[in-house]
Amino acid sequence: MREYIANALVVALSMAFLGHFYFIATHGTLIIQEPNPIILGLEITGLVVTTIFGIWNMARIIGRHKNV
Repeated sequence: MREYIANALVVALSMAFLGHFYFIATHGTLIIQEPNPIILGLEITGLVVTTIFGIWNMARIIGRHKNV
């Protein structure tokens, strides 16, 4: 059960930050701003990778439990 919660939190937090950075990228600023487009791009890329990792990890856990 801990694995499910941990991976769900990884996905949820990554998606929340992605939404935040999406608005920064499209509108230029929100609550905070990232003036350096390279850093913003790296942050967005890192969060996409983190989201994919969390989803992949949850899928692997579900697949492992189905085989038992």
